[in-house]
Amino acid sequence: MSSPFCFYLSVAFGLNLPPVVFALQSLQQDGGGGCEKVQQWLLVNAALCIVNIVMAAYISNKVQVEKGSDIEQDGTVYQADFTNTRNNSAARINEILCHDPIVAVYILIGCAYIFWQFEGLSRNDHECDNSSFVSNSLICDFIFIALGGSAFCCSAMCLWRRR
Repeated sequence: MSSPFCFYLSVAFGLNLPPVVFALQSLQQDGGGGCEKVQQWLLVNAALCIVNIVMAAYISNKVQVEKGSDIEQDGTVYQADFTNTRNNSAARINEILCHDPIVAVYILIGCAYIFWQFEGLSRNDHECDNSSFVSNSLICDFIFIALGGSAFCCSAMCLWRRR
């Protein structure tokens, strides 16, 4: 993977996929009575993690797509002019983060995701057999919260420097 967003995508996939697996594993186990809140938290958290993965791929793809495109005229293909791609990269990042309505909704979902992690701390009932899944999910989720933005910034800088 030679994409500058490989690091960001690796962080997003690597830290959001385990909570999905933990939620699926918890469905296989009977956690005993009183674990409904834990199970509910794991399933909602898994859905939020899937949104994080999908949006990481969406944002990475949108940032890397060049504005120009090759054109064909009279049977001859003319390559688009990308002499100013460094400025275009910054402009695309600005456009996506500030003006894309899908990203605007994702920002709101991201705020809910952060709130949901603190809710998970309160629902982590150690008397429930599934509580280890919650603890492990929380570890991955808080690491993603800490590293996700940094990984995106590093990837954006690599894209900018590469062009």
